[in-house]
Amino acid sequence: MRVARLIRIASVMTLLTAWPVAQAQALLFERPLSQQKVHDGFGPVIDVHVHGRIESFVLDTGSSPSLVVSAAASRLRSRAEGPTCQQPLLIWFGEERPTAVPCEVIPTIPEFAAAKLAGMLSPQQLAPHDLVVLDFPSSRLFALHAAVEPFDVFRKLYPERSSVRLERVGESIGAMLVRGAWGDRAEVLVDIDTGRPYTQFARRYLEGAPVGGSSATLSATGERSFNQQSSQAQPLRIGSVVLAPIRIRTRDEAGVVAGIVYEGSLGRDVLKACAIGIPPRQERQVYLACR
Repeated sequence: MRVARLIRIASVMTLLTAWPVAQAQALLFERPLSQQKVHDGFGPVIDVHVHGRIESFVLDTGSSPSLVVSAAASRLRSRAEGPTCQQPLLIWFGEERPTAVPCEVIPTIPEFAAAKLAGMLSPQQLAPHDLVVLDFPSSRLFALHAAVEPFDVFRKLYPERSSVRLERVGESIGAMLVRGAWGDRAEVLVDIDTGRPYTQFARRYLEGAPVGGSSATLSATGERSFNQQSSQAQPLRIGSVVLAPIRIRTRDEAGVVAGIVYEGSLGRDVLKACAIGIPPRQERQVYLACR
């Protein structure tokens, strides 16, 4: 066990050479994102141990609680715990004690069954008292025990990038709502959603912007939607960070979570260049460090 832990620490130190030794020693877990072809298009996928089995889950920051598809529920069931999700799902990242993740069982999504995906994990729930980092450029998910200011720990991981600390709006752990805007339009609430392949805004927010074409997208929950795309690219601003100009896709309606209406979702087309930091839950913040 000690050797395995040292190997994990060494791999992260190689990946992030800017880490001080003290921070490497604070590593709680580290997992590479799946590179399997069958998982392409679903967003970030990790393999974890559940009751002695290796299971694949999509990491979805827009999902709360974590979700298990019914086709996988029987094999994830523990006799001592009763039916799947009657108690929190016990996930092992390699350490001696498992992480207890609240979950719900949902109907099987055909695309998930074909890709042998057990469901969706909410990264916000994997280490609620510590700092979880989903780093797209390095294809890694890891967590650190942040004994000091979590944002200081996060920004020191990425000295070559401009890190930003964003205030989260609302109390739902199932949506990381922050403020943002496209072009010169008004600032609205935007959900940081790794389960969506593209950044989208409600049609009413893009009213007057020239749009064209029509294409179908599939969210991590299997929801298929048809949308158009703006004819022109405009800078996308999230908090105080202005990202590269992008052509925004539309969706029919605004989203609603815990009674809060949000106009847009920041998808993987933008997030693929970023590391997302999720500090302890009481901080009510989220961090971004984009290339």
